[in-house]
Amino acid sequence: MLLVFLISSGFLIHQGSPSLQDKKAEEIIQASQDFYFNLEDMEIDFSYLVKGISSRQRIQRGSIQIKQAKYVMKMREQETFCDGKRIWVYLPGVNEYMVFSMGEWTYGNIMQLIYSMYFSPSKKDYQGIELLDDGTRTHKIRFLMKSSDLNYSTAYAWYDEETKLLAKVTFLDRQRRQRTFSFSNLRYNMGVPNETFVFRPQNYPGIELRR
Repeated sequence: MLLVFLISSGFLIHQGSPSLQDKKAEEIIQASQDFYFNLEDMEIDFSYLVKGISSRQRIQRGSIQIKQAKYVMKMREQETFCDGKRIWVYLPGVNEYMVFSMGEWTYGNIMQLIYSMYFSPSKKDYQGIELLDDGTRTHKIRFLMKSSDLNYSTAYAWYDEETKLLAKVTFLDRQRRQRTFSFSNLRYNMGVPNETFVFRPQNYPGIELRR
C-alpha cells in the first residue's frame, strides 16, 4: 500500500526473479500474520500522515488497542471504538459522536484498511530491503488491490527485517492521496477487558449524537 516516491534515506535492493520475489513476499506476510493473530490482545503506538488532500499536512499521533475483532484507536482529534459489532467515532473537539455498523466506517479506519490489505484479493510483490528514517532495516512489499470496491488501489508495507512485524504502511487511494501509518512500542497479552472497546456516551457530559 503505498506511495510512489523516491527514497529520501536508506536504500532499496531488488533481488531474484519475480516469482521468487512473490514467494518471499508471501513468506514475510505469513510470518507477520502468525505472530499477530496468535496474540490475546495488543497495544501499539502510531503516527499518521495524510498527503494530497490539502496543502495542510501534519502528523497525528495515537495508539491502538486490539483484541480479536475489537479495537480502540485514539488520536487527539478522534477516538474510534469497536466492540466487534458496532463502531463509535468520537470527536473531542466538538463533543459529538457517530455510530456505524461494521463495514460502514471506511475512510481513516486503519483496522479495516489493514484487514482488507491482508484478506482482499491482491498481487503482492517483494520490493527489497529499505532503511526507514530511524535506521530500521525493513522488507518492503507492494500490494496491488484487485477489488474496485476498496477506497484504495495500492498499498506498501514495511516489515522489520528481524521480527517481520509491521513497521509502516502507506495506502494510495484512487485520487492519489496517501495515508501513512508508522508503528512503534508494541505491547501485548496484557489482559485488556472487553469493556475497553465499548463507547459510553453517558461518560461525556453534554455530548451530542451526530449520526
